[in-house]
Amino acid sequence: MIKKTKIKLKDIKPIKKNIIWSYKQLDMIEGVSNNYDENISLIWVTKDNEIIDGHHRFKILSEKYNGDYEITVKKFNFSKKIYGVILFICLPIYFLILLPLYLFFLLPFKLIKVIFKFFNWVSKKINNKKIDKLKD
Repeated sequence: MIKKTKIKLKDIKPIKKNIIWSYKQLDMIEGVSNNYDENISLIWVTKDNEIIDGHHRFKILSEKYNGDYEITVKKFNFSKKIYGVILFICLPIYFLILLPLYLFFLLPFKLIKVIFKFFNWVSKKINNKKIDKLKD
């Protein structure tokens, strides 16, 4: 389904033409252009060589090297349309099943912990005032 493969830069098809650079992505320019480490982060492409993830890395590499330069990418064995269908199925599962489970089962325990911390803080304040009154 997903495999690492070598591909020439000229064969990769970016989907985004105008990309926006965050500070984190600007910091990675030097690291990617000096050493594109395939063990850290690869560009992900569809079977049609369209970029799913890695437009910034692709832009950096394509500006530094010519189109015949080969890089290692992670290649999905399906097209962009199938990838969209998978996301269309998985995201609702997350929002309809996993997120409510978190909200109804794990979040209340966190809230209880916060409430206990608050009452503990209030009781310490009250005790400190009682001690101050006794000292007077």
